[in-house]
Amino acid sequence: MTKLIDQRAALALACTLIAAPAFAQGSVDPATSLQSILTWGLTIAGIVIAVICLFKGIHAVADGRHIGPTLIGLVVGTAICFGGAAIVTHFGV
Repeated sequence: MTKLIDQRAALALACTLIAAPAFAQGSVDPATSLQSILTWGLTIAGIVIAVICLFKGIHAVADGRHIGPTLIGLVVGTAICFGGAAIVTHFGV
């Protein structure tokens, strides 16, 4: 019985989210959202990518594997983060 109620609640929540209008149509300013993504999201993503690549690189060298794929991941991930920041800045944020 509880499982059926949980399924109904999940279905009701999904229908509400699907039928609800987008937040950008209301009081949320897209420029403010992009600015928060620029300052928080991309910065944190860049730090996380660098830390993960550091540990993966150390682990690869310790196992005797090549560090090349880890370096490529670091360069591409960093380029995506800084490129995303440049694109957001280009949009005037």
